[in-house]
Amino acid sequence: MSTPIHLVLFASRNITLVLVLLFICLIVINFLFALQTEHAAARQKLMDDQWLLEKCGQPDFYMRLKQHTDLCEGVEANARKNILLHSVTSALQNTKLCGFDTCGSIAQRVVDTLMRGGVFMLACIIMLLIAVPLMLVVLYRNFVEKLAEVCPPPPRLDLKDLTKM
Repeated sequence: MSTPIHLVLFASRNITLVLVLLFICLIVINFLFALQTEHAAARQKLMDDQWLLEKCGQPDFYMRLKQHTDLCEGVEANARKNILLHSVTSALQNTKLCGFDTCGSIAQRVVDTLMRGGVFMLACIIMLLIAVPLMLVVLYRNFVEKLAEVCPPPPRLDLKDLTKM
């Protein structure tokens, strides 16, 4: 038979596992969304630059650009790069582990809240996290003691008593 403490530990372990798996799934979905967005944008930019790439291959067009030759160099560099690898790199840079906000901005808001008077609230939460389990343990012990008073355990038989029978 399980005690309530074992049930609480079992439930908390399973809930923690489910929450961690959910967090990992959300990160993967966020990454895949960013990857698809970056890949579509890079492919569209490559298609948009196709005409300019053809024109930059003509010597007279290149000569007419004069001081804007870096435009052709940029278009040629974009045409040479691997779209998929560029998209993966950009998606990794844009994937946010803490949802829509960066983890740094969330940490900054927590610190700002604590500096504005959240220290008292934090102390209350810590006290609750310590006091509630302690109260539950004390209540459980009292319950077991009262149960033992109402229903005392049966007397134990010694081996000597059994041999006399």
